[in-house]
Amino acid sequence: MNAGPGSIAGMYVHERHGQVDYSEGEDKPKYRHRLMGWYGGDQSCRFLMNNKFRPSPGASGYQVSNPSVVDLTSLCAALSIFNQTSMSEIRRKSLHLTAYLEHLLLSSKSSAFQIITPSDPAARGTQLSVLLKPGRLETLSDMLEEAGIVADKRKPDVIRVAPVPLYNTYEDVWRFVQIFEQALEKCEKA
Repeated sequence: MNAGPGSIAGMYVHERHGQVDYSEGEDKPKYRHRLMGWYGGDQSCRFLMNNKFRPSPGASGYQVSNPSVVDLTSLCAALSIFNQTSMSEIRRKSLHLTAYLEHLLLSSKSSAFQIITPSDPAARGTQLSVLLKPGRLETLSDMLEEAGIVADKRKPDVIRVAPVPLYNTYEDVWRFVQIFEQALEKCEKA
Protein backbone atom coordinates (compact mmCIF):
# COMPACT_ATOMS: atom_id res chain seq x y z
CA MET A 1 0.00 0.00 0.00
CA ASN A 2 3.02 2.23 -0.49
CA ALA A 3 3.39 2.68 3.27
CA GLY A 4 6.89 1.34 3.87
CA PRO A 5 8.51 -1.09 6.31
CA GLY A 6 6.79 -1.46 9.66
CA SER A 7 3.52 -0.07 8.38
CA ILE A 8 0.08 -1.51 8.87
CA ALA A 9 -0.31 -4.95 7.37
CA GLY A 10 -3.28 -6.91 6.20
CA MET A 11 -3.78 -10.56 5.51
CA TYR A 12 -6.32 -12.89 4.03
CA VAL A 13 -7.69 -15.57 6.34
CA HIS A 14 -9.65 -18.38 4.71
CA GLU A 15 -13.00 -18.85 6.43
CA ARG A 16 -12.12 -22.36 7.60
CA HIS A 17 -9.29 -20.90 9.72
CA GLY A 18 -11.56 -18.32 11.31
CA GLN A 19 -14.28 -20.68 12.51
CA VAL A 20 -15.10 -20.78 16.22
CA ASP A 21 -17.09 -23.76 17.52
CA TYR A 22 -19.06 -23.41 20.77
CA SER A 23 -20.78 -26.81 20.53
CA GLU A 24 -19.12 -27.95 23.78
CA GLY A 25 -20.28 -24.88 25.68
CA GLU A 26 -19.72 -21.16 25.88
CA ASP A 27 -16.61 -21.59 28.03
CA LYS A 28 -14.96 -24.15 25.72
CA PRO A 29 -14.57 -22.62 22.27
CA LYS A 30 -12.72 -24.67 19.65
CA TYR A 31 -10.73 -22.63 17.16
CA ARG A 32 -7.52 -22.67 15.17
CA HIS A 33 -4.50 -21.63 17.22
CA ARG A 34 -3.39 -18.09 16.49
CA LEU A 35 -1.64 -15.11 17.99
CA MET A 36 -4.32 -13.79 20.27
CA GLY A 37 -4.71 -10.22 21.34
CA TRP A 38 -7.46 -8.33 23.05
CA TYR A 39 -8.67 -6.94 19.71
CA GLY A 40 -9.13 -10.51 18.44
CA GLY A 41 -11.80 -11.13 21.07
CA ASP A 42 -15.52 -11.12 20.41
CA GLN A 43 -16.72 -7.51 20.52
CA SER A 44 -19.99 -8.45 22.22
CA CYS A 45 -18.18 -9.39 25.44
CA ARG A 46 -14.76 -7.75 25.09
CA PHE A 47 -15.41 -5.16 27.79
CA LEU A 48 -16.71 -7.65 30.39
CA MET A 49 -13.07 -8.08 31.50
CA ASN A 50 -13.82 -11.57 32.86
CA ASN A 51 -10.56 -13.18 31.66
CA LYS A 52 -12.51 -15.57 29.41
CA PHE A 53 -11.27 -15.13 25.89
CA ARG A 54 -13.94 -15.59 23.23
CA PRO A 55 -12.26 -15.32 19.84
CA SER A 56 -14.00 -13.34 17.14
CA PRO A 57 -14.96 -15.50 14.20
CA GLY A 58 -13.31 -14.82 10.86
CA ALA A 59 -10.23 -12.74 10.13
CA SER A 60 -11.02 -10.27 12.93
CA GLY A 61 -10.11 -13.03 15.41
CA TYR A 62 -6.52 -12.73 14.25
CA GLN A 63 -6.25 -9.04 15.11
CA VAL A 64 -3.56 -8.60 17.75
CA SER A 65 -3.72 -4.91 18.49
CA ASN A 66 -5.06 -1.62 17.27
CA PRO A 67 -2.98 0.40 14.79
CA SER A 68 -1.41 3.64 15.94
CA VAL A 69 -2.96 6.96 14.99
CA VAL A 70 0.29 8.06 13.30
CA ASP A 71 0.36 4.89 11.16
CA LEU A 72 -3.30 5.25 10.22
CA THR A 73 -2.92 8.93 9.35
CA SER A 74 0.12 8.26 7.15
CA LEU A 75 -1.58 5.35 5.45
CA CYS A 76 -4.76 7.37 4.93
CA ALA A 77 -2.75 10.07 3.17
CA ALA A 78 -1.00 7.50 0.97
CA LEU A 79 -4.26 5.74 0.10
CA SER A 80 -5.98 9.03 -0.78
CA ILE A 81 -3.58 9.24 -3.72
CA PHE A 82 -4.70 5.80 -4.90
CA ASN A 83 -8.30 7.07 -4.89
CA GLN A 84 -7.37 9.64 -7.54
CA THR A 85 -6.32 7.03 -10.09
CA SER A 86 -6.65 3.35 -10.94
CA MET A 87 -4.31 0.37 -10.84
CA SER A 88 -4.32 0.21 -14.65
CA GLU A 89 -3.20 3.86 -14.83
CA ILE A 90 -0.55 3.28 -12.19
CA ARG A 91 0.75 0.23 -14.05
CA ARG A 92 0.73 2.12 -17.36
CA LYS A 93 2.84 4.92 -15.92
CA SER A 94 5.06 2.37 -14.19
CA LEU A 95 5.76 0.67 -17.52
CA HIS A 96 6.58 4.00 -19.17
CA LEU A 97 8.81 5.28 -16.35
CA THR A 98 10.74 2.02 -16.11
CA ALA A 99 11.11 1.82 -19.90
CA TYR A 100 12.44 5.40 -19.91
CA LEU A 101 14.90 4.54 -17.13
CA GLU A 102 16.03 1.45 -19.03
CA HIS A 103 16.43 3.47 -22.25
CA LEU A 104 18.55 6.12 -20.53
CA LEU A 105 20.75 3.55 -18.82
CA LEU A 106 21.24 1.55 -22.02
CA SER A 107 22.14 4.80 -23.82
CA SER A 108 24.89 5.52 -21.28
CA LYS A 109 28.46 5.51 -22.50
CA SER A 110 29.63 3.86 -19.28
CA SER A 111 30.60 0.20 -19.30
CA ALA A 112 30.78 0.05 -15.51
CA PHE A 113 27.35 -1.56 -15.11
CA GLN A 114 24.76 -3.79 -16.70
CA ILE A 115 21.02 -4.14 -16.13
CA ILE A 116 20.30 -7.64 -14.84
CA THR A 117 16.51 -7.33 -14.59
CA PRO A 118 14.62 -8.95 -17.48
CA SER A 119 14.10 -6.53 -20.36
CA ASP A 120 10.57 -7.83 -20.96
CA PRO A 121 8.21 -5.47 -19.08
CA ALA A 122 5.80 -8.36 -18.44
CA ALA A 123 8.57 -10.21 -16.56
CA ARG A 124 9.44 -7.42 -14.13
CA GLY A 125 7.91 -4.89 -11.81
CA THR A 126 8.87 -1.25 -11.67
CA GLN A 127 12.44 -1.74 -10.44
CA LEU A 128 15.62 -2.35 -12.37
CA SER A 129 18.54 -4.18 -10.77
CA VAL A 130 21.86 -2.77 -11.94
CA LEU A 131 25.03 -4.81 -11.51
CA LEU A 132 28.05 -2.58 -11.00
CA LYS A 133 31.68 -3.41 -11.60
CA PRO A 134 33.29 -4.32 -8.25
CA GLY A 135 34.15 -1.55 -5.80
CA ARG A 136 31.66 1.04 -6.99
CA LEU A 137 28.62 0.43 -4.79
CA GLU A 138 29.54 2.54 -1.76
CA THR A 139 30.67 5.61 -3.72
CA LEU A 140 27.63 5.43 -5.96
CA SER A 141 25.24 4.98 -3.01
CA ASP A 142 26.83 7.90 -1.13
CA MET A 143 26.47 10.23 -4.12
CA LEU A 144 22.86 9.23 -4.69
CA GLU A 145 22.06 9.78 -1.03
CA GLU A 146 23.74 13.21 -1.07
CA ALA A 147 21.51 14.10 -4.03
CA GLY A 148 18.39 13.01 -2.14
CA ILE A 149 17.86 9.86 -4.19
CA VAL A 150 16.74 6.70 -2.42
CA ALA A 151 17.85 3.46 -4.07
CA ASP A 152 18.25 0.00 -2.65
CA LYS A 153 21.76 -1.44 -2.53
CA ARG A 154 22.43 -5.15 -2.43
CA LYS A 155 26.00 -6.03 -1.59
CA PRO A 156 28.35 -6.67 -3.06
CA ASP A 157 27.58 -4.88 -6.33
CA VAL A 158 23.88 -4.39 -7.12
CA ILE A 159 21.75 -1.28 -6.87
CA ARG A 160 18.00 -1.51 -7.37
CA VAL A 161 16.27 1.52 -8.81
CA ALA A 162 12.49 1.85 -8.76
CA PRO A 163 10.76 4.93 -10.18
CA VAL A 164 7.47 5.03 -8.28
CA PRO A 165 4.61 5.95 -10.63
CA LEU A 166 2.54 7.72 -7.97
CA TYR A 167 5.08 10.45 -7.34
CA ASN A 168 8.16 10.12 -9.56
CA THR A 169 8.33 12.05 -12.81
CA TYR A 170 10.22 11.55 -16.06
CA GLU A 171 12.43 14.45 -14.96
CA ASP A 172 13.23 12.55 -11.74
CA VAL A 173 14.31 9.56 -13.82
CA TRP A 174 16.46 11.75 -16.09
CA ARG A 175 18.03 13.44 -13.04
CA PHE A 176 18.78 10.06 -11.48
CA VAL A 177 20.64 8.89 -14.58
CA GLN A 178 22.70 12.11 -14.69
CA ILE A 179 23.79 11.65 -11.07
CA PHE A 180 24.32 7.92 -11.61
CA GLU A 181 26.68 8.60 -14.54
CA GLN A 182 28.56 11.29 -12.55
CA ALA A 183 29.02 8.84 -9.69
CA LEU A 184 30.37 6.19 -12.06
CA GLU A 185 32.83 8.73 -13.49
CA LYS A 186 33.97 9.57 -9.97
CA CYS A 187 34.52 5.84 -9.31
CA GLU A 188 36.65 5.55 -12.46
CA LYS A 189 38.89 8.44 -11.36
CA ALA A 190 39.30 7.13 -7.81
